[in-house]
Amino acid sequence: MTFRRLRADDAPAYQAIRLLSLGTDPLAFRSTLEEESRLPPTELAKRLANEENVTIGAFMGEDLVGIGTLLREIRTTVRHRADLVGMYVTTPARGSGAADGIIQRLLEHARSLDVLVVTLIVEGNNARARRVYERWGFLEYGRLPRAQKRGDSFTDEVLMVVNL
Repeated sequence: MTFRRLRADDAPAYQAIRLLSLGTDPLAFRSTLEEESRLPPTELAKRLANEENVTIGAFMGEDLVGIGTLLREIRTTVRHRADLVGMYVTTPARGSGAADGIIQRLLEHARSLDVLVVTLIVEGNNARARRVYERWGFLEYGRLPRAQKRGDSFTDEVLMVVNL
């Protein structure tokens, strides 16, 4: 398995795995498949070209099997914070170390920017993802009941933080 920062020219592979993630695990994300599928490739390329925010990809051979993004706060008073978002590892690659490799590189990038606090949100019933984040020192600091509504169903969100 190899890991690297995704670039603008990775936009087609990035879009494919984003759409897969939203189709496979829709409750794990705030975005919907319908919303994300309407984004033009140029918008995704622009996301990946951002210098401070970084998306790390995990590759098995040439195949992109995992992604995660670190978004740094832009306002002066909160530039010491960042959000880990959009984590996804394809079903066949789960348990391979892809998630750990992505998180390791995102936290290294955060430290290189002098980020001191990284937060994330995980779907309340996703115990597997919570265990991965806890391995990296993330702690639950809150829960937002009924945070997302899909049709007539609600899901909670668990708020997690790690101090670097």
